[in-house]
Amino acid sequence: MFAINPLSVARYRQPHSTSGAKSDAADAHRLAEIVRVGRVHHRPVAADSEIGEAIKLVARSHQTMIWERARHVLRFRSALREYFPAALTAFGDLDEPDTLALLTTAPDLDRAARLSRSKIAAASKQANRRRSPHRSPSRLSR
Repeated sequence: MFAINPLSVARYRQPHSTSGAKSDAADAHRLAEIVRVGRVHHRPVAADSEIGEAIKLVARSHQTMIWERARHVLRFRSALREYFPAALTAFGDLDEPDTLALLTTAPDLDRAARLSRSKIAAASKQANRRRSPHRSPSRLSR
């Protein structure tokens, strides 16, 4: 297998095609002709190694986890919209640790209404909130 620059294929297409139109069959034929005639001018693609396969597996797994996380956050947002819409107005990001800690502490509107600022701050601190720990309690206690 050889890596061929698309511009090389376009330049090769110009003198050999009267209309300049592109088609898959014609492009496949041109690519085969380029490799047959000028094999020494093109570099072969390295064969897959174990490390390359491992990197592909890790990259695919990472992408799958990102998609799964987004899917779960959307399901969570949908459930909150139906059962606890006040939580959607109180929290910006539903996948932050402090949001999950507060919703664990107060999973419904009645318990959330009884939360004091100190309990909200304690739950945020327990969730290791690093950015502006005093912003969330004022927004929730209204």
